[in-house]
Amino acid sequence: MVEILKAKIKDFHKRHNLILILSLGIFCLVMCFISEAYANENADKGDWEKLGAVKITQVLSARTLAYSSTISQKFNASGRTLYDTGTPSWGYWRVQGDQYCSQWPPQNNWTCYDLYISKNGVSIKFAGSGNNVSVGKYID
Repeated sequence: MVEILKAKIKDFHKRHNLILILSLGIFCLVMCFISEAYANENADKGDWEKLGAVKITQVLSARTLAYSSTISQKFNASGRTLYDTGTPSWGYWRVQGDQYCSQWPPQNNWTCYDLYISKNGVSIKFAGSGNNVSVGKYID
C-alpha cells in the first residue's frame, strides 16, 4: 500500500511539475511578446532627436535626401528644393518657428513639419499632422 501511495505521489509531482514548466514557458512567451511590442512601439522615441530652427537649417541646407531608391530631394541653401521621382518638381523650403515648411507651386500654401534627426545622424524624419511621416537618408 505504501508503494502504491509513493507511486501516486510521484506521479502527482510529475504532472504538477509539467504543468508548472508549461505555465512558466507560456508566461515567458507572453512576456517576450509584450516586451517586443513595447520596444517596437517606443523605438522611435529614443532613436530620434527633435530639431529646432537653427538645427533644421544646418541639417538641410545644401544637402540631398533619398526617401527610396527612386525618390530624392535636394535642399538648396537659397530656399529652393528639388523633389525628384523621375519627374523633377521644384518648390520652396523655409524654417518657420521650429518647423520645416515647404511650398509646391502652383499652390500658395505652406505645409509645415516637425523635423527629427536619427541618433546616428544619417536620417531625417519629417512628421506632419496625423500619421504623415517621411524618412530620408543623406546621399551626399
